[in-house]
Amino acid sequence: MIEIAAAEAYRLWSASYDDELNPLLALEMRTLRERLNLIPGNRFLDVAAGTGRWAAYAQSQGVRTIGFDLSPEMLARAVGKPTLRGRMAVADMRAIPIKDGSVDLAVCSFAIGYVESVRTTLAELARVARRVVVTELHPLAV
Repeated sequence: MIEIAAAEAYRLWSASYDDELNPLLALEMRTLRERLNLIPGNRFLDVAAGTGRWAAYAQSQGVRTIGFDLSPEMLARAVGKPTLRGRMAVADMRAIPIKDGSVDLAVCSFAIGYVESVRTTLAELARVARRVVVTELHPLAV
């Protein structure tokens, strides 16, 4: 096994991320989708959005959506989806570049385990959103 940094792994993975079957993502989607209580017109933030899986879903439900990720390659895949064009940007979840309380719901899916200070990141999510949903199952998560 060769260990590589997360940024490099996501750069490499971006080309096939949406095309490969991933039972963990499918389970999360089935379980969480009905619990998000998305309301058309509300504001949704997809944090560490990758290819925009949650952003695309929220947008399809009539929710005003934006998303951030550190990987330009993953975001390039996201903005290739017509409903996400102009709604995604490169940003760090530890310093989200939006105003306090400016979104109704923020979702951070399978990414918080990459940061050293979960407490700081959760505080940042709580700063920008009224509700926050975080999922994490990575075996090496902090």
